Amino acid sequence: MKDRSIVIEPVTRIEGDARIIITLDETGNARTVHYQVLELRGFEAFCRGRYAEEMPRIAQAICGVCSTPHHLASAKAVDTLYGRKPPEAAVKIREFVHHVYMIDDHLLHFAVMALPDLLVEGANTVRGFVDIVKRYPEIVKKLINARALTSGILERLCGKSIHMPIAIPGGVSRRPSREDLEFVEKRVKELKEHILFALDLFKHSVLKSQKVVECMKGEEYSLKTYYMGLVGTDGSLSMYDGILKVVDWKGREVMTFKPEEYTKYIAEHHEEWSYSKFPYLVHVGWRGFEEESTVRVGPLARLNVCSKLPTELASEEYKVMREFFGNEKIVNNTLAYHWARLIENVHAYEVVERILTENRDSILRDEVVNFEGKPLYEGVGIVEAARGVLIHHYKVDQNFIVKEVNVITPTAINNAAINTQLRKIVIGKGTLDYKDPDLADLVARLEMAVRAFDPCNSCATHTAGSHTVKLLIYDSRGNLVKVIS
Repeated sequence: MKDRSIVIEPVTRIEGDARIIITLDETGNARTVHYQVLELRGFEAFCRGRYAEEMPRIAQAICGVCSTPHHLASAKAVDTLYGRKPPEAAVKIREFVHHVYMIDDHLLHFAVMALPDLLVEGANTVRGFVDIVKRYPEIVKKLINARALTSGILERLCGKSIHMPIAIPGGVSRRPSREDLEFVEKRVKELKEHILFALDLFKHSVLKSQKVVECMKGEEYSLKTYYMGLVGTDGSLSMYDGILKVVDWKGREVMTFKPEEYTKYIAEHHEEWSYSKFPYLVHVGWRGFEEESTVRVGPLARLNVCSKLPTELASEEYKVMREFFGNEKIVNNTLAYHWARLIENVHAYEVVERILTENRDSILRDEVVNFEGKPLYEGVGIVEAARGVLIHHYKVDQNFIVKEVNVITPTAINNAAINTQLRKIVIGKGTLDYKDPDLADLVARLEMAVRAFDPCNSCATHTAGSHTVKLLIYDSRGNLVKVIS
């Protein structure tokens, strides 16, 4: 008997297109599991030949959901290659915008992608955003209203809330007026209630579910991986600037390195069945989909990597999360990503509030762009996107025409871990069959695992890599007729 496959297509409630393919052996046991990203977009290729100063504007078009971190990571890379250090006021404006984006993105994921998994139980129950709207209309309304606030703030400061023209080489394109800051401050104060509401909803409603608690404390969703994230000079959580730190699943520090040194520590692997790359740690090497060789980034990784949260309320909330997991030094459960996002929202709010309080005068008074500097003709920009570490690396010629582009996205970095997580759920768990009534529960568990990572597949498929694209032609009976490569 030939191998058979169970295909989950599409994976729902994620950004972009992907499917899960479970290949069965002749006895019906799972032999392999693949999370296959189906899109090809090729941003790296058509960025070559562009003027460097255009890159922050072009790069943000990689994604509509996370255009802001692409914009800022690109701007940081361009700052460096021009040799222009942004003034402190410009840095604070960028940081403010970045943290508002973080709140916006995390709330979007929690409301639309995650809640159907966390509040709707039962294998045969319809799980979807529309179902959540019907069951919990007031909850959804409150969370959507919060996103209206964040969008309003970004539009007022940047001209647009998506694909914003705010960052330019050496600074920002405009200084907010006093009226702008008053408008923003009012909405930031309103935002606090919504952020705490989402966190309380998780702690007091989601964690009331015995099934959710069992999943969050069980072995099925626990992965022993490395974690990587940005930290400040004091080791605290950092979203916009800092050094990269890697720890293992026991919390032991493995390495720290500067953003411009990333090529010494991060390499990329290709698989012919996916348009997304598989970045890995150089010192570990590519070992396939093994727990103890993969690396994770994103909200959970950031909390695991940092030595402390630099804001008071978020720090207290993180203690609550740690207590839930037995005060372990590291939290390895994939579903804890959901909780980590909501704690990061509290941190982001506190950072935004602090900038408005401590940096208002300098933002209104000081220069917001620097036109002077000695060109380096190469630049690396790294920020923490909502989904994790985002790297933009450019090389230009003497006329500042882009010659080389490398973009490593958080979803690409998490790609190996996603595949590893799916294999842990399926392989070795007995025979599978389309007619099995328990298959619906398995599908729900697999999709729930993927959504916890919050993959952004449009970002991850910025390049086809070096492997050959193949066209597979099947006849009406499903037989492979021809392969064109």
